[in-house]
Amino acid sequence: MLSWTQTLSMKTITLWVYRPTMQRLLCLAVMDVEVENTLNIAMFWKFWNELLQEVSGQEHYMFNPRGWIVDEHSGNWKGIEEVFGKAAIRRTFSCEFHFKQSVLKHSKQVGNPEEFKKLCNNLLYAYTKTDYQDAYCQLQEICDKNKLGAWLK
Repeated sequence: MLSWTQTLSMKTITLWVYRPTMQRLLCLAVMDVEVENTLNIAMFWKFWNELLQEVSGQEHYMFNPRGWIVDEHSGNWKGIEEVFGKAAIRRTFSCEFHFKQSVLKHSKQVGNPEEFKKLCNNLLYAYTKTDYQDAYCQLQEICDKNKLGAWLK
């Protein structure tokens, strides 16, 4: 059994869903882990699916939301892909707060931080597909020059 002070250094993985009829977020699952990584994120989703299978009585039942919103930690994205496949990644989006936090962090690694932040905002607030693609292409050039290509993906 961990003491209260030991849990202070742990990360918490949570699953929240939005219920439109209640107009509120509901916490469905919580798991404390020592490290936030792909292994632990995948384990979280596997445990969740096992629980759903047990409760539903359907051996192959899988959690299948319209989409996911996650922070920028790569383990979130890789864990979802590992358990649910590439199709789930196409329905996964970054939380705006964490995206902006990541932009600030990575802007320190490029030659023109203001241009980088401006393009990231253009990407985030693009009104059209063309606006998005223009910002993405310009950002991709900056990321490739500064070895941040993996961040943009």
